[in-house]
Amino acid sequence: MPSLKGIAGTASAALAAALLLCHALLPDGIAGVFHEKGDGGIRKPDVIWVPTPYPVIDKMLEMASIKRGDLLYDLGSGDGRIVITAAQKYRIRAVGYEIDPYLVEEAKMMVKDKGVDGLVRIVCADIYTLDLSAASVITLYLLPDMNLKLLPQLRRCRPGTRIVAYDFGIADTVPDRVERTAGGRIYLWKTPIRFEKRRPKGPGPWKNHR
Repeated sequence: MPSLKGIAGTASAALAAALLLCHALLPDGIAGVFHEKGDGGIRKPDVIWVPTPYPVIDKMLEMASIKRGDLLYDLGSGDGRIVITAAQKYRIRAVGYEIDPYLVEEAKMMVKDKGVDGLVRIVCADIYTLDLSAASVITLYLLPDMNLKLLPQLRRCRPGTRIVAYDFGIADTVPDRVERTAGGRIYLWKTPIRFEKRRPKGPGPWKNHR
């Protein structure tokens, strides 16, 4: 199991943002557009939107062991592709939370166009203000510091909630499963989230002192 200790410290925000910007050059929807808040907007997004590749979405949902009756939250849902795929493939309810009002409107149109408006909702919201306790599955494609900022909310989720993140983990936590893909890694945690054990500093009781 690869250690995630210090991931936020070793990968600077500038480096991670540059990586995402490279991915954003893909001609897919309005990837890479960094909108200012508009009518109905809350605040400027933390990062540009980068679409999750569809093969990665399929693997994320597979790792989450989706079952009947699940409720999926996608945090930073962009054009709604994860929640739409979950509804189409598994016929579960799903909610996409996105702060960019332009992407919210695009996602709502996509939901209607794909015929899953009976299962999927798209909500314009700041993900750091949400109560996540109703979800049984949560999906993330965010930067390391954003994942870490969400940790207090994720820790309040019901036992057994599956959290799946693409590309970036959560510092100091121990994933239940990690899978490599062509583009990066996918991490799975089941709540309650486990943390890395830290060895006490200084000499411990196991030392023999003379």
